[in-house]
Order: sequence, then structure tokens, then C-alpha cells
Amino acid sequence: MSCSRSGFAHLVVCAVWFCGSVACAQSFTSFDVSQAGTGASEGTVAISINDGGAVTGFYLVANNVAHGFVRAASGAINTFDVPGAGAGRNEGTFPMSINTAGDVAGMYFDANNVYHGFVRAAGGTIATFDAPGAGGAGHRGTMPLSINTGGDITGMYDAADAVRHGFIRGANGTITAFDVTGAGTGLTQGTTPMSINAAGAVTGYYEDANGGTHAFVRAAGGPITAPIDVAGAGGSGGASHNFSFIGTIATGIDTAGYIAGLYVSQVHVFHGFVRAASGTITTFDAPGAAAASAGSFFGGTAPFGMDPAGDITGFYADTNSILHGFVRLADGTITAPIDVPGAATASASLIAGTLAGSMNSSGNIAGMFADPNGLLHGFIRSPAPAGAAAISSGGIVPVYSTVNTIQPGGWASIYGKNLASSTATWTGNFPNALGGVTVKVNGKSAYLWYVSPTQINFQAPDDTTTGSVPVVVTTPGGTVTSSVTLAQFGPSFLLLDSKHVAGIILRSNGSGAFGGGTYDVIGPTGNSLGYPTVAAKAGDLVELFAGGLGPTNPVVPAGQAFTGAAPITSSLKLQINNVNVVPSFAGLSGAGLYQINLTVPAGIGTGDVSLVVNVGGVQTQTGVVISLQ
Repeated sequence: MSCSRSGFAHLVVCAVWFCGSVACAQSFTSFDVSQAGTGASEGTVAISINDGGAVTGFYLVANNVAHGFVRAASGAINTFDVPGAGAGRNEGTFPMSINTAGDVAGMYFDANNVYHGFVRAAGGTIATFDAPGAGGAGHRGTMPLSINTGGDITGMYDAADAVRHGFIRGANGTITAFDVTGAGTGLTQGTTPMSINAAGAVTGYYEDANGGTHAFVRAAGGPITAPIDVAGAGGSGGASHNFSFIGTIATGIDTAGYIAGLYVSQVHVFHGFVRAASGTITTFDAPGAAAASAGSFFGGTAPFGMDPAGDITGFYADTNSILHGFVRLADGTITAPIDVPGAATASASLIAGTLAGSMNSSGNIAGMFADPNGLLHGFIRSPAPAGAAAISSGGIVPVYSTVNTIQPGGWASIYGKNLASSTATWTGNFPNALGGVTVKVNGKSAYLWYVSPTQINFQAPDDTTTGSVPVVVTTPGGTVTSSVTLAQFGPSFLLLDSKHVAGIILRSNGSGAFGGGTYDVIGPTGNSLGYPTVAAKAGDLVELFAGGLGPTNPVVPAGQAFTGAAPITSSLKLQINNVNVVPSFAGLSGAGLYQINLTVPAGIGTGDVSLVVNVGGVQTQTGVVISLQ
């Protein structure tokens, strides 16, 4: 195993094994495994934290023999060893990643220094595995580095010739190997996946035949985007250095397909980057990061952990070679330094300071630090509480509405303050938890679309109860309870702004501004809303979008995708400018999304005119208009 390539976990392992001792408005909890050694370069190394607050890592005893542990959110610690793990120097069990279910993936070194993969279920059952083609001699083998919420694992394996290859192990145990086109075939060259997201997309890096390092993204279906190179990254070669890689290295991928990582200049200065799914790259440096290679380690910023919402953690080296943690939120805000009380502040060896390596969706960070004597300790950093969460009076309503009545399966909003620590948006996967936030309606988990400090959008769960029911919002800062009226009907129009209905005009002749010419968006003719809209005229076929129009046939369950047409089972009264208009269809066309189809009749006015629907004895919100010409 070489120190020339590493993620956070791999970097820590390398530093401890080959480099001497590692000193490696928020609150900190430091912890030690009771069986951990008490000498320099021994102790507890926290590697990964899940959304439930459980942490995994390893502890070191004499001769750098490693043993695994899982620390529950309660603080209880369970230790474990993988059967077959060696007990000699630099051998043992090395957990690398823990998912939401509490499953742990990692590697173990046997008595011959061959490494093998393992997955430990939350209940403690351990399964070992080797990637087909993995080498069986010393410092060869299989190295899992990341496990996602579904139990899929990614990592790399060294073949007998020491060339590296990527792999994905599905939750069912099937292993798929892959190589990035352009990866080298020399010693320790090849493909190294670093992170896998919930959808199964993988990111990492590869080394080419000239020693240059490039990032890649492998989509869940297999297509690979490469090379990904950040402007300013070094090419092949470079000055001699303890950690000699240069180029672009991706270390994390979020649910939206954004990747984070670091790029290394020709003179070994590290810088952070974020690449959007669209390909746009943003670079950044933590305040206080050295602008030149510092001492024997590095200078600059090294991101290593990325949560599902795109927030990033990592560490940076200052001009004195001291390491400090940092957090960069998805909006670009950076909090630094993050220093654990008791961490060494002088560099007596290769590394001193705080190494932040993993962050969950609540903003909690796990990592390690070394005290002045070189003893290693694990830590959890919790962000400063944002204040008590609060729901505004009457603040639970159908989307775009102000009526305190919602429908099971309908989309609704919660307004208040401190409802989330940051902004997060779903990926179409109907999560019950998003950005560290959960919502329960009448004791049933809702499906979250969007969370922010002041607003949550969610799909109400299926329920046959009617009347006032409790709504419980659990946030990183605490829990808040309110109530809402649950009813079969809670109609509201979706809006483009504060009053214009969301709808489209179908264009069979291909003249529309959207959808490849198939439709125009209804609104005042022109660009007054910030994009092209057209007022509807008599004879136009239009589709209006709404929520809460009541039961349908067939029934469409909440919490899952839907395409097609499910008509409502109740009569619907539609009025435009106080004139009754009979729609040709009213029903679900998507998950919780109702659609009303109609032909605009003649003689009902021009300009912005009133639009009202009444269904089940309940009326849509007041003040909604449709633009006519």
C-alpha cells in the first residue's frame, strides 16, 4: 500500500503507519476506545459518521495493529475484529465508511499483509469479500472505501501487477469491476473510486501513464465522465514530496451529482473544488490556508467529506504546518478554523492539529486529533444550535395556499424559523429525512421535497383520519409540534408568482417557446415574470396545475413516483372570471400533482381574470388569476 494516493481514511492510515506520530459557536465531544493504546501514534481514529450520529473507525495498539469500532449516537462503543485479520505490525481491521442503516464497510490486513474487503451489518454479522482479480501477495488486495444508503460499496483493488482497478459491490454481493479510459497500467497507476451516492453514482480519480491524476464520475448505469481536470491543477511529475500526487482528485459525491475534492498544483499546494452535475467547477480555499507547500506535508485546503446536501468538510494546513478543520456549506459559506480543544498546536512531526474527515446531513463532523504527546483521539463536532425551531401560526398549508387544511397525498408547506440548518432539495426519491429534518403528520412520516430554515415542502402521507392532527418537525436544533386539519380535499392552484396560475398552452403546430415547441407557459404576454409567457385566447387547449383535488380512481399512493392519468372521483366546479367552464379532465398526472384540462371559451374577458375551483365543498385560495387575451 502506498502513501501516494489517499482519501481521508486512506490518508490517516498512511500517516499513522509510515510517518511517525499524527497530531492530527460549536461543541466538541472527544472520545477514546478503552482498549486503545496510550503511546505516541496509538489511540482512536474516527473515520465516518452517519445521519443517525453513529461513528466508525479504528483504534491502534502497539505496532500499529488496528481494531474496528462503532460508536453509537448514545456514546456506547462496540469493538470488533474481522476473522482472518492479522495481529502483526500494520495489520488488523480498518473500517472506512458507515451508512444510515449502520452497515460498515472497510478492509482488513491478514498476516501476509494482503488486504481484503468486509461489510459488517448493523447487527454485527460480518461478510468478507475479494474483488475478482485482486492480488494475493503482500500489499495487494481489495480496499472498500465507501458504502451508500442501499448497501452498495465502492473502492479499488490492486492486481498482482500492482495496477489499480475500481469496483462496485452491490448489496446482493455482485461485484462489477471497471477502469477509466486513460488510466495507466504502471505500478500503483490505475483507477481509484472514492465515494458512492445513494443513486449508485461513483466518483474518484485515476492516474495516467505519465503520473498525472484526474477525477472522474461514473453514472449509476455505467457511463464514465473523464477526465475532470480543474484549471490550475498540476500535470505529471513535480517536485519531490512525501505525498507526491498532483492533479485533480474527487473525494465525495452528493445526491444531486455534485462532486467535491481537491486539486494539487505543480508545487504541491492543495485547493478545494466543487463540480456541479452540469460540469461547472467552483474552486475555493479555506481562510488561513497556506499558499505554499508547508513543511514536509502540504500547504492549502483538502476537502474529504461531503454530505448528501452538498456541504463539505475537510482540513487545511496553515503556514506553520498545523492542520485545522473547516466546513463549506453548499451556498459557499466557509466556517474555519475548526480546532478540537486539546489538539496539538506545534508541529513536532509530520502532522499536528485537527483532521475533519466526514460530515452527516445534520452538520455533525467526525474526525481525529492528536494531543501534544502524539496520542490519537476521536472527536465529533456539532454545529452551534440555530435556536429553537418554530412553526408560524397557521403556517402549515397546501403549497401556495393560506388555508390550514391539507389532503393526504397532497403537497404542503410549513413556514417558520430554524426549521433546518441549511437548504436541501430532494432528487425525486421521496425521502423521509432531508437535511437532517423529518416531518410526521398524525404520527406518519411525510415525504420531503425541500427544506430550508424558513420553509419545508412535503407530501403528506396517506391517512384516513380527518380533522385536526399533530404535525411534528424534527430538526438538527430540536423538535417542534403544531397542528393542521386533515381532509379529503385541500385544493390550491400552483402559482408562477404570488397570483398567476401555473399552466401551459398546448401548441400542436410546434410554435411554443418550451418543450421543443410543444407548449407555451400561460401568463401576461411578454417577459414580465422573467421568462416568456403568453396570455391564453379563446380556443386554446390549456392545462392548469393544482393540488388537493381529492380522491382518484385509480388510487395513487403517496411516497412514490406516478405518471399517467388518475381522474378525480368528485365533481369539480371551475370558474374563470365568474363564468362556469367545464374541464375535459381533472385528476392526478404526477405524484400529488393534479392537472385540469380545458378549452378556453370565447367571451370571458381579457387581461388577468379570476380563477376559482370548488371541489368537495372546499374552494381554492383567493386572488388567483389566469391571463387571457
